[in-house]
Amino acid sequence: MSLSRTVLLASALSLTASAEPSTAPTASEPCSAQEFRQFDFWLGDWDVASTASGVARGTSHISREIGGCVIWENWTSSGSGYFGKSYNTYNVSLQRWEQYWVDNQGGVIFFYGGLKNSTMDY
Repeated sequence: MSLSRTVLLASALSLTASAEPSTAPTASEPCSAQEFRQFDFWLGDWDVASTASGVARGTSHISREIGGCVIWENWTSSGSGYFGKSYNTYNVSLQRWEQYWVDNQGGVIFFYGGLKNSTMDY
């Protein structure tokens, strides 16, 4: 590689490195911002029932995964064989929560929203 290409490449890398925001999360904890904890209330195992009749509708296991960057939902409906999973994460660039739902019937749904007046609104 010629000297001029080496200097040009070094200059480009230097500009790229200096263009990164100084408030970026550290590599060891990229999802440590407060917003990534807004779904903590949902973590755990849930028996889900209809609020109108009390009839069991299914179970859900919610856990934090991938270094705290994803809230993972594992849903199983009662008696029907229907189940699905959702992957939820806080999109720092758009400042909103996003959910990608997939199920065992080929269904796919994309939701987005956020915390509004102490309520998670999708």
